Amino acid sequence: MANFERLAMVTPNGDDSMIRVRVENVWSTLDVENGEGLSFLVVDDEGTRMHAFVQHFADAKRFKRLLQKGDWFTITGFSVVIVRNEIRMTKQRKEIVLKRNTEVGVSELFNGFIPLDLVPFQDVKNGTVHDGTSYTRDFLGVISSVSDFGLTVDDSMPRNIHNYDPKTTGSIDFVLEDNDGNHLNCREKGILAVLFKRNWLCYGETGTNICLLTNWRVVGRDGPIQVEDEEGISTFEYDPPGHHEVVHFTNIFNVFSFSIRASLMIAQPVKHTTKRQVKIEVLLQGRKLRELRGLPDLQNGDARAQSRQLQRSILLVTEEDEEDERRSVNARSIKEKEEDEGDDRIFVEREDVATISRNKIGKKW
Repeated sequence: MANFERLAMVTPNGDDSMIRVRVENVWSTLDVENGEGLSFLVVDDEGTRMHAFVQHFADAKRFKRLLQKGDWFTITGFSVVIVRNEIRMTKQRKEIVLKRNTEVGVSELFNGFIPLDLVPFQDVKNGTVHDGTSYTRDFLGVISSVSDFGLTVDDSMPRNIHNYDPKTTGSIDFVLEDNDGNHLNCREKGILAVLFKRNWLCYGETGTNICLLTNWRVVGRDGPIQVEDEEGISTFEYDPPGHHEVVHFTNIFNVFSFSIRASLMIAQPVKHTTKRQVKIEVLLQGRKLRELRGLPDLQNGDARAQSRQLQRSILLVTEEDEEDERRSVNARSIKEKEEDEGDDRIFVEREDVATISRNKIGKKW
């Protein structure tokens, strides 16, 4: 088995690295100084994202044919350059240069968990995520309103020194809301705005529209717009697969993807036992799936150990697996146990987070 280098570990020293990545996005670029170009956003199985670009545009057609969006590839013979600017595409201060001697091979699919970089809305509001953040982030929420803003000035558009035409492009503003009532005012421009409007006309106002924004930039916290798309790299997705398992959108750690806020009840009998029972309730499309599992006794006050033990005991299920899981649960509910045995029980409520696979995310725009 080949030894693949993690994207976080690649360096400009040498061209002998081999990486295994999935192509998240492909887009063409146009710059006054450099002319046309072709860029890729790639991610490895640890969730590290990196911007890659074709060194010579004459090779763009070959790489566009070899590196298809959504597929996994092995890449060798590339170079790595350091990004000197503070404002950059991804968290990594490095970019991959695809050269004429770069080799691309098809890799087997990776079906494991790939994390998103989801940001709680409140972190934007209170300044934890600073204005003009250096790199793009991810957001998940419900679209509460949409307004067609028409034309807006986009200073990022390239323009030669002899051209005085205004840098205007179409834009759409919308409000994204988490289920704690926090709002983010978002704006998208150009082609992405056109795609967003077409999707909104088809699906908007038909119910709750959950939207995943991937690789968007925080531009402020007090102004009219807090989050804005970054040309080429940003995507959006209406009702992404897996969103039905998402109960809560806030308090999401960066290392996780979608989150389930599971209610964990630790039932500790007062008499004659050292066994604890854990009831896990996970909402799936408005229905509750209950599972009763036994855990070995834990030392009182050892909250971290409890959290780790509870985390390992959570069994993630999909809607299709629900009936199988119900048949496999061979235990009575805590309430039934309490009624049958007549024991006094002390219930301690705690919350924990379980993750949903990044690979459940489907087609993106």
